[in-house]
Amino acid sequence: MVQELIEKIREEIDMVSKEESLTEIGKGFTLWVIEQYYAMPREEAINVMTDSSGDKRVDALIEREDTIIIIQCKYFDDENKEIGEKEVSTFKGCIDWLKQPDEVQQLNLSKLYDASKTFEERWNEGANVELHYFAFGKFSDAANRERRVFNNSEYRDRIQMYFHEIDDILNLYQANLQLANPLSSETINLELIPKQFFLRKEGDFPSVVATIKGKDLIPHCMPSMVIDYLRGI
Repeated sequence: MVQELIEKIREEIDMVSKEESLTEIGKGFTLWVIEQYYAMPREEAINVMTDSSGDKRVDALIEREDTIIIIQCKYFDDENKEIGEKEVSTFKGCIDWLKQPDEVQQLNLSKLYDASKTFEERWNEGANVELHYFAFGKFSDAANRERRVFNNSEYRDRIQMYFHEIDDILNLYQANLQLANPLSSETINLELIPKQFFLRKEGDFPSVVATIKGKDLIPHCMPSMVIDYLRGI
């Protein structure tokens, strides 16, 4: 089942890449992550993405009321591959780099330059910063140590780094499937057989225990796509 979910997500990422004519699958992964994690419409998600692959590990920048969210995504063909300490060190270095829009401007990348100007302004206003590293894979022990050290630095009250690896991505994807439950809008009317049901009031949630006629379920036979949903695929 886990492998089926992984392949389903890969298919969605590939579809997103094709729909938006993205030549790099990594950018498709970034777009998919923003849509899934931050519930952004496609156009808005594209707007918060930066415009370069050589961008100091900054794939997207999202503004919130009191927080700036910086996103880096790494897509692996093998979900067992690991992000190492070096990649994490490079990612955390984007903080100092984004504070210098004049240097970023020299790259002639308009969206990245705009992101840098936004970051500098919000940082000077006192905004908090969240660094989110998404990996379609895993993080090594050394990478996790690097994150813990960074999260306890002198800026720990304003800056924190978060890791999201393959297990986290799968959990979120399944949660989003629950929100998109195809049964949520279904109404099923069943006749209760007299003297063959009772109310159970144990616990916090009252319930009805009843016997129903099997033939009453026939009109509500579930289509294959709903069965797939219940199986989690």
